[in-house]
Amino acid sequence: MQENDPAVVLIFNRTVDGYSTQEQMQIVGRFYDLPMISVVDAITPEIDEGRMKWEDHSVDTAHPSADGHRLISEFIEYMYSTAENTDAEPYEIPEDSLYGANYVNATMVTLTTSSDELTLTDIGAFTETTATGLGFPGYWIYNSSAADSNEPMKLNARGSAFFLIYKTNNNETMGSVDVYINGEQVKTIDSNEEFGWGGAAAMVAAEYDEVIDMEIEIRPVNDGTAETTFTIFGFAVSQN
Repeated sequence: MQENDPAVVLIFNRTVDGYSTQEQMQIVGRFYDLPMISVVDAITPEIDEGRMKWEDHSVDTAHPSADGHRLISEFIEYMYSTAENTDAEPYEIPEDSLYGANYVNATMVTLTTSSDELTLTDIGAFTETTATGLGFPGYWIYNSSAADSNEPMKLNARGSAFFLIYKTNNNETMGSVDVYINGEQVKTIDSNEEFGWGGAAAMVAAEYDEVIDMEIEIRPVNDGTAETTFTIFGFAVSQN
C-alpha cells in the first residue's frame, strides 16, 4: 500500500490433501489487481489423473521440494513472458484497503526496543534471555516448574489495540496466559496450537473504539498438574 513501486505476485499452493487458501486470497488479488499464479489449478488435475505424484512436488504435506520450486519458477517465468507482451496501463494503488488499515501504524516492543506508547514495568514470574531466534533479539519465558510464583508481567500502554507476540507449538508443554487490561480479563491465549511449529504468532488481545490508557497484566495459567512454558517475543500497540 506504500508508494514504493512494489512488485507483488500472489502464488497459491496446496497441501497433500488438497487444502488451499486460494479461494480467500484471490479476493485480495482481484481487489488490488495483482498477478496471480495458481499452482493448485495446475497440478491438481495432474495428480488426480495419475500423471503426477504428490512426491514429485513436495517433501512433506505442504512445502514444495527442489523440483516443486523449479516448477513454480517456470510458472513465474511464463507470467513474466506473458506480461511483457501485454499492453497495460500504469498501475495505481487503490486509495482504500480491502480489509482496513487499523494496524498500519502499530508499534512493536521487544527485549531490546522500547516505545513511548508501551512500557514494560515488571516481568513478574517470567525470566528474560538474550538467546536469539526467529528474528527476535531475545524473549521472556515462564516455566511453571522453575518459577517461584505466578506473578503477572505488567505493562503500561496507550492505544486502541494491544497485541501479544508469542511462541506456538503442537505440544502439551506449551502453556497459557490470561491477559487483563485495567483489571478486566480480555483474553486467554493458549500457545499449544494444532498447527503450531515453534514459530511466532501475533494475537490481538484487545481492541477498543478509541485510544485509551491501559494497565496490562499477563498472568501465567498454572494449575500445578503439569510442567508448562509460555514464551513471549514481544508486544505491540496500535493507536488508530
